[in-house]
Amino acid sequence: MIWHLNELCNFSCSYCHFENIKQEHPAVGRLSPQEIKDAFDHTGRKWHLFLTGGEPMLYPNFNELVSLLKPNNPIQISTNLYHKNVKQFAQEVTPENIITINVSLHIMHHNNRSLEKLIDNYHLLREKGFDIIMSYVTHPKLFSRIENDIDLLHKEGVEHVFPLTYFGEYN
Repeated sequence: MIWHLNELCNFSCSYCHFENIKQEHPAVGRLSPQEIKDAFDHTGRKWHLFLTGGEPMLYPNFNELVSLLKPNNPIQISTNLYHKNVKQFAQEVTPENIITINVSLHIMHHNNRSLEKLIDNYHLLREKGFDIIMSYVTHPKLFSRIENDIDLLHKEGVEHVFPLTYFGEYN
């Protein structure tokens, strides 16, 4: 199940369908993590959950929610992995039953320092045992540099980097 947890994001990508959302939807965080877990358990099914958003790590009590859901439900997470909550996630959530973390790399939003922080977050989670892939979010403005960016990431120890096909209009 693809579960779109929230709309807020710490980036403001011009190509995103959630561009410039400044306030979270009022339903986000309305139920406690325990109430959500109970609802999934009540179905009697094992769910394969793909957690995405906005930025899912901005979801209220995200770490608790993931920790409660993952024993019975395999989880994948899509994140930009560039948020202060990453370190807390690494401390509070274990990798068991987290299938993969898919990092969406929005290279246009990074300078050298922020890219270094993203790579540090990647290595922090890898050291904790999480399986991570990185999806390079393409855009026509980036086509001339994609290969060099991916080479740089490989040199920095980022193992699995895949460009995402650009969908959209461009003038």
